[in-house]
Parts: sequence; structure tokens; C-alpha cells
Amino acid sequence: MIVCTVHATAPACDRDWLLATRAAETPEAALGWLSGRALALARALQQPPVATCGPRTGPAAVLLAWARHGPARAAQQALLTDGQPVTLTLPARDLLRGRRCPVVYHLAAVPTPT
Repeated sequence: MIVCTVHATAPACDRDWLLATRAAETPEAALGWLSGRALALARALQQPPVATCGPRTGPAAVLLAWARHGPARAAQQALLTDGQPVTLTLPARDLLRGRRCPVVYHLAAVPTPT
């Protein structure tokens, strides 16, 4: 079994929130679920579109790139198969108590011993 979690930490507010959790049976299921959560979080963090000359950057862009599988997906599946965790830790700014505050988002898939 692989325990998947998404949580947020706001160090300045001394707060931690569990946003989502799920148990997955396979590495593919775990990574598929985390990708879905990454896409949802990217949509929530996305700033209104602006005209830029370069590629989009920022937390939403990182989450979108990670969720689109990319070449690292096979390596992530291998790690989970070998009992190693896969994590993504991402600093961002989010709206807390009416103001933008630093928040760290953590996405993780952690195999449990059988």
C-alpha cells in the first residue's frame, strides 16, 4: 500500500492543513492520484493570465509540469516499487486571513511496509 497526502504549511501562521489523503494499491494509482491533486492545486494557485514574453513560472507552472508526467514518471514509479517515497515540496504565496502569506505545499506518496 502507498499512502498519498497533500498538505499545506504556513510557517508564519504556525498552521498545517491536511488537504487530501488516499491509499493507493499501485505506484501508477498513487502517481495518478497525486497528479490529479497537483492539477487541482495548480488551478487554485494560478494567477490571472498576463502577457509575457517568456515561459510561465511560479508554483502553478511547477505543479502543471509535474502533473503532466514528463520523463521523471518512470523513475518515480521505480522509486515507489522499491519502497522509496516520492515527494514534491513547493513554496508559494496564498491568501490567508485576507492577505498573501508564504505557504509550503507538500505532495507525497509513501509506501508502507507490508
